[in-house]
Amino acid sequence: MGRTTLDWFVILDPSDTFTRRLFHWRDLETSAQQQVWPEGIVFRNQVTGEQRRYASGQLIQLQDLALAAASGKA
Repeated sequence: MGRTTLDWFVILDPSDTFTRRLFHWRDLETSAQQQVWPEGIVFRNQVTGEQRRYASGQLIQLQDLALAAASGKA
């Protein structure tokens, strides 16, 4: 069974609605599918340090964006 802790912390929220709040991964996924998050919101996993940004209806891993930019695909 997966983790059920509040591991995802909002580190940047352009709307300032969710700043410094904690969420479950399932909350992030479900709300992204329903397009609830403000464009550009960034979450950080408190355990792994992984960061995800909401853009165009998707939660994008920030490392993926850096790799795409470096390869000219972004």
